[in-house]
Amino acid sequence: MNRRTFLRALGGVTVSSLLAGCQSSPGPRLQIYAMRQVLPPQLLRRFQQETEPVNVDLALETSPARLFGLLQRWQQDGLAPDHPRLVSLGDYWLTQAIREGLIDPLVSPQTEAAWPLGDPWQQLVRRNDRGLPDSQGPLWAAPYRWGATVLVYRRDKLQDLNLTLRDWRDLWHPQLQGRISLLNQPREVIGMVLKTLGYSYNHVDLGAVQNLETQLRLLDQQVRFYSSNHYLQPLLLGDTWVAMGWSTDGLAALDRDANLAVVFPESGTAVWADCWVQARQSPATDWVTDWVNFWWQPEIGKALSSFTFALSVIPQEIRDPAGPTQELLAAQARGLAQSDPLYPLPPATLAQYGQLWQQMRSAA
Repeated sequence: MNRRTFLRALGGVTVSSLLAGCQSSPGPRLQIYAMRQVLPPQLLRRFQQETEPVNVDLALETSPARLFGLLQRWQQDGLAPDHPRLVSLGDYWLTQAIREGLIDPLVSPQTEAAWPLGDPWQQLVRRNDRGLPDSQGPLWAAPYRWGATVLVYRRDKLQDLNLTLRDWRDLWHPQLQGRISLLNQPREVIGMVLKTLGYSYNHVDLGAVQNLETQLRLLDQQVRFYSSNHYLQPLLLGDTWVAMGWSTDGLAALDRDANLAVVFPESGTAVWADCWVQARQSPATDWVTDWVNFWWQPEIGKALSSFTFALSVIPQEIRDPAGPTQELLAAQARGLAQSDPLYPLPPATLAQYGQLWQQMRSAA
């Protein structure tokens, strides 16, 4: 089964067809909440087989916001769940979930030594009780897959101009003026410019960065529009030639149009991770550990990377990548060391972001 066939199948399956019969079986239960088209059904069935007699109750949602909303609703209900609840949550939501008291630390100090993940993933989820990175804080989540911000472009349009897109700095090319779309997110856009100037996405003193305002103003002159949700359709229609977007969207688009290509920027980019978090007051059982460890197995991680549009957090070598999708995944894996997760920023830095963003967008 290829990636396209798999995702079409996954988009049409129901919870009952993924884990047929387990909802009515006696025995311990594990409640799992995740996004659609993220967890390969054959891997879910394998976990079920390996962990009998545990029963997996799987609920699939359509957006990250809906998953976060479940955590908020459960807290408002004030009822401790009878069974363990694990939710797939993007690291973007982690700070807020901790501050609102929606989740408990996932890993106890006694079991930290068995954690197979190093940085950046361990650093990403080790937080204090305010949700801020803390090297002495507990591990609040278990990353299991990751993606990045990439460039999606029209291969045919750039070939006509004899342009090769390799890195963020190529966005300033005069022939791309008015043909670029950027994400409508200050952290992504300003962070990307910081990266081109040799800084991290998490640099806190924007006022000390020379040429930042100038480069932002020049970049804005290249941009046709800003959007975080509707950037692929104009690209497919040829209204834009280059789009800043998510790797998961870009890889999916490759399956639909041979004129599209995706590049992982050479200098690095912003990366994100989907993580397992444990709902507040959820019972602690060995099944929770089994579920998390299952997705960290090298064989399972390889299958997760093969059948979805994200990479497992377990390092793996993609040998002899065949086709544009595998080529991008291989480049993504190689580029992780040069890339940055987006950590929470101090209020003063966020104010600088807001001011720069307003100046950039109002310059025209």
